[in-house]
Amino acid sequence: MPAMPPGTQTRDLSTIAGRVGAAWDALNGRPFGPALPLEPTPAARPETAITEPRQFQYPTGVNTAVLPRREYSTATPLAPFEQLRNLAALYDVASICIASLVEEFQRKKWAIVPKDKRRSDLMPRCDAATKFWRKPDGLNDYASWLAMALYDVLTIDALSLYKRPNRGGGLYALEVVDGSTIKPLLDERGRTVAYQQVLYGRPESQFRRDGVPDDEVLPIYAPEELMYRPRWARANTPYGFPPTEWIILRINQALRKQTFDLAYFTDGNMPEMLASAPESMMTPEQIAQFEEYFNAILEGSDAARRKMRFVPFKTDVTELRPFRYETTLDYFMMQITCAAYGRMPQALGFVESVNRSQGVVQNDITELREESLAEWLKTAVLDPIIQFDLGEPDLEWQWVRDRIIEDELTESQIHSLDIAAGVISVDESRSLRYADRLAGPAPGPAPAPGAAAAPAVPGVPGVPGAAGLHLGQRGAGEQTPPAKTAVAKRDEQPDDMAGWETRADELMRQVYGQQLGRVTAVLETSSTSPEAELATLWREERPLVKRAIQEFFDELARHAAYNAVEQLAWGGADWTLINQEVLKLAQERALAFALQMSEAGETLTAEIVADWISTGGTMPELIARVSQVWQGRRPDVAAVDAVTDLFARGQRRAWAATGVVKGYEINTARDSRVCPICAPKEGEYHDIDDEDGLPGFHNHCRCDIRPVLKEPGEL
Repeated sequence: MPAMPPGTQTRDLSTIAGRVGAAWDALNGRPFGPALPLEPTPAARPETAITEPRQFQYPTGVNTAVLPRREYSTATPLAPFEQLRNLAALYDVASICIASLVEEFQRKKWAIVPKDKRRSDLMPRCDAATKFWRKPDGLNDYASWLAMALYDVLTIDALSLYKRPNRGGGLYALEVVDGSTIKPLLDERGRTVAYQQVLYGRPESQFRRDGVPDDEVLPIYAPEELMYRPRWARANTPYGFPPTEWIILRINQALRKQTFDLAYFTDGNMPEMLASAPESMMTPEQIAQFEEYFNAILEGSDAARRKMRFVPFKTDVTELRPFRYETTLDYFMMQITCAAYGRMPQALGFVESVNRSQGVVQNDITELREESLAEWLKTAVLDPIIQFDLGEPDLEWQWVRDRIIEDELTESQIHSLDIAAGVISVDESRSLRYADRLAGPAPGPAPAPGAAAAPAVPGVPGVPGAAGLHLGQRGAGEQTPPAKTAVAKRDEQPDDMAGWETRADELMRQVYGQQLGRVTAVLETSSTSPEAELATLWREERPLVKRAIQEFFDELARHAAYNAVEQLAWGGADWTLINQEVLKLAQERALAFALQMSEAGETLTAEIVADWISTGGTMPELIARVSQVWQGRRPDVAAVDAVTDLFARGQRRAWAATGVVKGYEINTARDSRVCPICAPKEGEYHDIDDEDGLPGFHNHCRCDIRPVLKEPGEL
């Protein structure tokens, strides 16, 4: 063993520290090793040594800088607040995106509800909190207040709310403050602990950040009266990162292109025709004078550019580059801007041809972005105000979604499974879902095993005599399907389909007449080319028609379900599930009818307008020709077909929900008036999930369906 050189440091390898130290020495002695780290900068006094990390490397003396968002120009380049606001205001697509999103949130319904949905005793406190949010700042209504708040979130991401206290120290008003005037102040670790409002170049007021621990001593700041909430927060700056800043280069590019296009119409000096005068000699000074004179006459004057001009010498005009108003780049910029703000071009009114699957995907993406913003508003702003500042820790904000039917259907299915598994009782399900919204006593406990039960069908609106009607009895726990002899035939049914068709006919005539009135009003007030005005009208027609017929479709779908279960003569139907299924069906069919009716009217009207433009004619002649589209048998046919279609679909949905029907058969009228299309379909069998085989098979079809029950072994 070689001898150790004198003075070599040795380690006691009998301890863990010694072995680790020896390994560290060996590691640093290797070629290209990591080397020993630098020692931290020693503090002047040991008690001031920094042992906790800073949030980020802020500029020295950052709290002494005055202008908000300008103090980080070297460390983290940030666009000034005024630049962000100007870009969002000048670029029309960004402005429309922001306005569209604000309008969407103004349309959203909301409520203040208990966290525990069973606490019906909290409803008076919910009403009191709701009254506050009707006018949050004491001056503006909720919609106007929300527009101010969202505009700051989307343009500068500096939502600032001043919690104005009342005399007792509670919350009197929640005022929106211009976020561009708020400057965050940092502690030595780079955390935001306070704010100053900078006005006219100097600090005017200062506030402590809400949520700062009590051990932070900030005696000069007002206690937690300012709520500063950037949505897109980052660790390297206390300021937010708004969508306007994501695409700041794209917005600049779009604005420069718009300026370039606009210059053709405002700064151009090329007339439509030039005429040469007799030749003459001109000095450079005369040429400059003539050029100044020529530009002064034509520049910016559309009227002057439309006239012939004479020039004092012969000239040849050469067009260097013909002007083309190209919109491909504009559309590309619009798509990027819409993506930044979470909107779709269709939501802004830019309708393009997309198939159904693309439309569904686009809607899902838009809804996901909207739900993300809605959830942030709820958790970061609205709930803290309710629970801490209004002093209601048991309450919360709730967005009332538009898809109530789908949500209730899912909840109903979950509760049905939980009741069947014994997780919750019927009473608990009622309390969890409806609280005190249902009149009358709660249902009693489930019957004991072996006891007979005769559940009554819930009242179906619009169907006389539905309440209290029993559809058969069975023993608890039995799975015996209804007897096939209980299925009623068409000629034995008490339902008056003619009465439903009469009501539908009256409704359709009203709906068709209203649509004709709207189309006629557009034509009477439009220019000589009404295509653009009509295009706008047709985009708004679908929801109008759907709202006009929805109530009737709901009523008819419920009646179809009631009729379907009555045919089964079975008392085990889950009416909660059936009602949700048929209400969902009514929504779907009402939307489909509105689309079909509006598309048919749009197509026929477009053909008439195109022919009117090509052949010539007066506006009264056009209105008379267009009016014929809504006259004749269209309302009659639509009424009968809608009743037949929705009644059959409602029966199928109800039978499918019972779980005892495996299919259906076609039942024709079986008389001398049966058409060649329907006659071969008598007795034709279809699985219960098949909606394509349902009547009607043609206009004024009189076929219906009858259920085919599962055998006992199939249940």
